[in-house]
Amino acid sequence: MSDSIGIFDSGVGGYTIYQACVKRYPHHSFVLLADQLHLPYGDKSQAELKEIFDVLMNHFRALDVHTILIACNTMSSLLDDELRNQYPEMNLISIIEPTLSIIPEDGDIMVLATQATLSSNRYQEALRIQNPSRTIIEVWGRQLAKHIEEGDEASIESFIQEYMVSHRVDHIVLACTHYPLIRSHISAHMSANLIDSIDVMSSMIKNTPGSNHPNKIYTTANPELFEAKIKRIFNEDVKVELC
Repeated sequence: MSDSIGIFDSGVGGYTIYQACVKRYPHHSFVLLADQLHLPYGDKSQAELKEIFDVLMNHFRALDVHTILIACNTMSSLLDDELRNQYPEMNLISIIEPTLSIIPEDGDIMVLATQATLSSNRYQEALRIQNPSRTIIEVWGRQLAKHIEEGDEASIESFIQEYMVSHRVDHIVLACTHYPLIRSHISAHMSANLIDSIDVMSSMIKNTPGSNHPNKIYTTANPELFEAKIKRIFNEDVKVELC
């Protein structure tokens, strides 16, 4: 069994977690799987998402990778005991619980997330238990992940103006790994504390053994396009293989 650590998401959002892990743990091995074929996840039904999840787990099996960081709130919102039991050989690490652990108990809060994540109520239920008196604003990200993937600055700005700036909150949970990529856009219009999953998610594997295997990046569609996106967004030259 490989001691590499798998990371998956629908696109460049997963690269934020992969990049943090590679920098933080130079003596570990990471395998990023970017499911560009099914981007975006947020507007898909639970049945569709579970089918996609199964396909991705089979990819990781083929790569002999069995510790998986689910760098996707939408997919993590599906993760219950029943789903875990379908993959007993996999160590599946959700992004939601680590993110919840760093959210302050005080102040009103906005959860910016996909429709699927919001519909699961995972964040809302935990936040109400943490502080029953706080106001929780839900903002559906609509096509925001797609706009970020495409570098559509006008649509990103339009979304922030139309759906976010009218709300006065103390904290904003960026409950999608794409959203930290527009932190500066949001901060230009809102003074709220922005909470993302990058640091806390990368810390989840601090006690796993190291590896001398090379880091690898795979995509389910168009490696050249994914390489170009990483170059445009992160200014990094990487090699991407088709999975």
